[in-house]
Amino acid sequence: MRAILFVVTLFSAVGASAVGSDKPIALTGRRAAARAARQEHVELLLRQAPTGECDFVAAAAAVRRLADEAVAAGDHAAAVRWHEQWVAAVRKFDTKANAALAMGTGSVGLVAHRAKAARIEAEVDLIRRRGGGSASLIELLKERVALCAESEKLAAKVMAVSGHGLKGDYLEAKVARLDAEAELASAEADAKKGGK
Repeated sequence: MRAILFVVTLFSAVGASAVGSDKPIALTGRRAAARAARQEHVELLLRQAPTGECDFVAAAAAVRRLADEAVAAGDHAAAVRWHEQWVAAVRKFDTKANAALAMGTGSVGLVAHRAKAARIEAEVDLIRRRGGGSASLIELLKERVALCAESEKLAAKVMAVSGHGLKGDYLEAKVARLDAEAELASAEADAKKGGK
């Protein structure tokens, strides 16, 4: 994977030629080609998300990037549509994971946790993209804090059983909880001031 990224970075830096052509791709042509490829990639991720076949963090970043490009091109509505599609796909996965958890099938606890985290992040992104109200954002941020606290407790238990080997996982969970609490406090303060 690193080799592929290196090649992509190298080709972007030195001005790669179009496949089967000796002519360099124009800068705008490169951007258009990259945007088209990114859109195709996001569409694939939207199909994979309901089954859990994608890396949700990377997929969310790809959706954000595509939405940011739409805004830069002056199409805010398209940016919102990309986020709406992402939220719908992640909600489907969250629903399936919770149903499997309720039935007690397999070790889906972590999968359900991952699905819930992805859903919360997707919904927070959508509210921000729409410029939504603070009340719904605050509720999602509270849900995120609770989920992060749960992750931190689980990581602490695992660390207590296994020793220092997983201290990094515990600290990562702790940082996530603290960041989530800080973001929630900021949103609540903004809401009290009458801000968005």
